[in-house]
Amino acid sequence: MTDQSVVNSLTFGNLTINDQKSGNDIELRSNHAKKVDTLVTSFLNANISGVQKSSAKSAKIAFSRDPSGQNTFAIVQEVVNDQKISHYTIQWINPTPNEEYCIHLSDQHWYTTYEENVQRWPIDQTVHFKSAEPFSTNDQFHNPIGGILEYLFIGSNGFALFVEYTAPLFVRRDSNNGKPLFCFSGDYNKGPYIHAIEKSRVKLTFHLVSADNIMTVYRYATDKWIQKPVGYPDERMITYPIWSTWAKYHADITQDKVLEFAKEIKSHGFSGSQIEIDDKWEAKYGDFTFDTKKFVNPKQMVDHLHAEGFRSTLWVYPFVNTDSQVFKTGEKYFIKSQNGSVLVQDWWDGKAAHVDFTDYDAQQWYVQRVKQIRETTGIDSFKFDAGELGWVGKDFKLSNECIQQTPVQLTGFYAETVSELGNMIETRVGYKTQHLPFFVRMLDKLSVWDYNGGLQTLIPTALMMSIGGYSFVLPDMIGGNAYGNFPSKELYIRWLQVNALMPTLQFSITPWDFKESSDEVIAITKAMLKLHEQYSPLIISLAKNAVKTGEPILRPLWWVTPEDTNTFAIDDEFLVGNDLLVAPVTHEKARQRNIYLPEGQWKDHRGVVHKGGQTLRDFKADLNELPYFNRV
Repeated sequence: MTDQSVVNSLTFGNLTINDQKSGNDIELRSNHAKKVDTLVTSFLNANISGVQKSSAKSAKIAFSRDPSGQNTFAIVQEVVNDQKISHYTIQWINPTPNEEYCIHLSDQHWYTTYEENVQRWPIDQTVHFKSAEPFSTNDQFHNPIGGILEYLFIGSNGFALFVEYTAPLFVRRDSNNGKPLFCFSGDYNKGPYIHAIEKSRVKLTFHLVSADNIMTVYRYATDKWIQKPVGYPDERMITYPIWSTWAKYHADITQDKVLEFAKEIKSHGFSGSQIEIDDKWEAKYGDFTFDTKKFVNPKQMVDHLHAEGFRSTLWVYPFVNTDSQVFKTGEKYFIKSQNGSVLVQDWWDGKAAHVDFTDYDAQQWYVQRVKQIRETTGIDSFKFDAGELGWVGKDFKLSNECIQQTPVQLTGFYAETVSELGNMIETRVGYKTQHLPFFVRMLDKLSVWDYNGGLQTLIPTALMMSIGGYSFVLPDMIGGNAYGNFPSKELYIRWLQVNALMPTLQFSITPWDFKESSDEVIAITKAMLKLHEQYSPLIISLAKNAVKTGEPILRPLWWVTPEDTNTFAIDDEFLVGNDLLVAPVTHEKARQRNIYLPEGQWKDHRGVVHKGGQTLRDFKADLNELPYFNRV
């Protein structure tokens, strides 16, 4: 239960700050059981009430005010019946585009819930945006923000910031001469918001929460703002790997190559949950019918895969290319431009219309087309690609005018629509769709070691997705997508080890593609798949637990020791539940690494028990070894 009232005197925890003019600062303090936290709010170019700053631990918030702006600002006090938690709601009406609300990043570690190409955990404080970017789903290869997007930010000192979804939100990251900021603003006059129906009132609503530690504030925030899944993915997908044609064949696929791929997998002693037929199985993009020159008898192909023990999935997307016959027949189901004609935009496979998933009839038209593929060919399920708002540009006109106000909802409608196809599907986007019971895939990774979309971003991305409520993490293909370069044997094996105890695995580049050393790679791959199968009952039980509690399968180390500051910046270890710690090698040529163990007793993969609360220095990890530890 909570009480709300607009306040002039700010009470935060047990301390009260009186409404007295004193320049440009307001300080909100929270006096909790284990420590005193301070929330400092700095206002520039304004005389706002405040007090002298404290030297205690703090989360700092800055407001950059435009002196010419005509706006209103209110702090709504929300009193929570829990002495460990304090919650304020800040409503900012009609800020000008030059006004910003900023988190000071340098006073603690901050964790975001959106995907980016250079994914870091916690947030990289050196990143700088030259200008504000729309906070909406996009292709992260060409934009700073990707296809998985939530509005929750968590601070290691026990603070949370949540931004309500109703605003035309922009973000800017500012290195600020070593005092980095993460800034928010609102503007209906640029980006995807320019054709909003009602533009006279911009309302930014921020929730500031303080608690005694990071886990207390995280649980409070996620209970309020993150949805629990209503179910979990297909168990066979969790237990056995997916085999995709993409990185191995790219668009050069045929019926014969798919069947040969299945034969190769079996001949090398592997099984799988499914074979995924990726780009390009149609004659024209948007046909949603097999190209009969390349696939002479798709149903016969699927029947053969079933007989060999493989289910089959098919790559699909929300576009219809202009040279497809469906571009003419499906016109009424597509997003329009502002002049009423079909909106045509570039995507990576040509020029196309985009299905308007804000329209119910268009949703059902799309779903029926996908179901028709399944009914005529026996295909078991689908990989749904794209879905980011960025693919429709700025001149779009959605069928549902209300959604035009916050058009990023298009991503959510896409995910909701395709969920009708069951729990064996996968998507690569998420926006307020944590409740859907299927895997969400990381966007394509590059076959490199570093944080530039490479191996070292896998754990940060998985942890970002997990704390954002997307428990059913599908890492990208093992070894990356081989865009421009083929992965080395070492990179491939270390990538496999990072994936081994995540919720599922996906291959395309195969172990036997490493000609000179294929026997070694095959042996290590089989060992890692056996390990994954061994722990798949645990992963399935954690997936069921996510449905009940919302707790993710994969967790950061601070999950079990929220007061241990040593855990806050670790981005190359993760927990599976509370009792399995995974510490793979993510650096080239490394055969040892430092591993931090939280408090408790931990047995390593060799059977040696270690006391927690310490760093194991130079822990041996040969190329065939994945360091992991079970709590005892």
